[in-house]
Amino acid sequence: MGEIVLLENSLSPMGIRKARLTRMGGEIPTSEWLDFVPGEVPLDGVAIHETHDKELDIHTVDISWMARELIRNKANMVVWWWLGGMNVRMGIACAAGIFAERMKEMPNVIWIKNMPKGAQEKLQVETMGQVGPVEIKTAEWVPPGFLVVGL
Repeated sequence: MGEIVLLENSLSPMGIRKARLTRMGGEIPTSEWLDFVPGEVPLDGVAIHETHDKELDIHTVDISWMARELIRNKANMVVWWWLGGMNVRMGIACAAGIFAERMKEMPNVIWIKNMPKGAQEKLQVETMGQVGPVEIKTAEWVPPGFLVVGL
């Protein structure tokens, strides 16, 4: 049985993370592909498509989800957060918490496609025992339903 090979790991401009795994000579167990999905992503939000080429005995798993993860954006690290039915303030707290935990500092900017009604351009965010001011900026590149936090 061959080892599992990652053929694709991409983030679309619409915030969809896609991964494609393949293995020759054996199925790819759920526990193996599950390692690629960040823990913040609800499992019912993960799309899975499995195929098997019987002639070549190649198993492929395509998985995709709405991003909720720390990624490198040019020179900076940012957290993409799909709101998925939660309000913007809760999404900010979740994304800021991931950023603070992984980067050991608070984010200072939030990018969102459209400013929520009644929102202030500066906001105090408390997470992971830290409190910090963040600036909310609108950005065309942020997909609808997402926010992005960073420095």
